[in-house]
Amino acid sequence: MVKKVDAGQLLQFQVELDLSYNLLSEVPSDSFGDLSQLRELRLSGNPLGGGSGLFEGAFADLPALIRLELSGCGLRAIQAGAFDGLDQLQWLRLDGNLVWDLPMGHST
Repeated sequence: MVKKVDAGQLLQFQVELDLSYNLLSEVPSDSFGDLSQLRELRLSGNPLGGGSGLFEGAFADLPALIRLELSGCGLRAIQAGAFDGLDQLQWLRLDGNLVWDLPMGHST
């Protein structure tokens, strides 16, 4: 039987997180350190293009992520290494942004 719930411990088992349409202006590296089991992340509609955007290693702590939504964020560029560590990623949504080039491969 459960006697006490520790929110921090529960977060590590979170598999889906929807932060769409908030006021997030950047995704620094190590933002999702306690969510290693996360499989789906929705960040659509956040003003990421108006801030520093996606940092190198922004999603590196999410090795199980298979779906990432970043539509309508006003992104103009994506830093090299922003998607490092997403070896399981199967679905990436970037529509509604102003990105012309995607960094390929891993940063060095």
